[in-house]
Amino acid sequence: MLGQLTILSVSTLQSFQLEYSSSLNIICERLHQLTVSQCPHLTTLGVHSTSTVSFSCLKKLDIYKCPNLKYLFASSTAKKLMNLEQICVIECESVTEIVAKEGDAASEPIKFERLHYICLTSLTSLVCFFSGSDTLQLSSLKTVEIRSCPNMKIFSQGIESLMEITLSIDEEADNLTPPQDLNTRIKGISQRKVKIFKDVFTEIFIIYLTLSY
Repeated sequence: MLGQLTILSVSTLQSFQLEYSSSLNIICERLHQLTVSQCPHLTTLGVHSTSTVSFSCLKKLDIYKCPNLKYLFASSTAKKLMNLEQICVIECESVTEIVAKEGDAASEPIKFERLHYICLTSLTSLVCFFSGSDTLQLSSLKTVEIRSCPNMKIFSQGIESLMEITLSIDEEADNLTPPQDLNTRIKGISQRKVKIFKDVFTEIFIIYLTLSY
């Protein structure tokens, strides 16, 4: 029965936390779709770096309102996600990165060869998708949506140059003159938003000073 399960939704479980077991591995390695929502004790989906848990068949991953989640997968686990097509993470305020680096030395590339859609929304602690030095290969990536992630300034240090991607940040269209890689475009939009904020703050401050006299 467990071996036939391909879609799993986990919601509103106060004590839910992944711990390695043979039955868990049977479920995870055959899943095509995983949805996890409102599980306050969940800190990662990868269990731990030395486990043999595999999400090798996983195609779609949705995470929503897991306040203690720090990251989704360690880099060693991410390298087994060769079938992943979509990632959506929403309102997980402790997430700092989607894929967590392991060690400092670069190793073999992380290949998300089928990943075409990434949605990152209301992740107030998010700094980047991946902070490690391993190369990210995202040959099928078409759309990246980033909303209310104020601390995200870069996608990944080791990302391959990706030009033909639809990118939106807080529903602002990316209108930088091509060609620009994904990191450059995220930096550009982030810098424009900072400048707009500073300009607005300056204008408000001038109005305040004017009204004070």
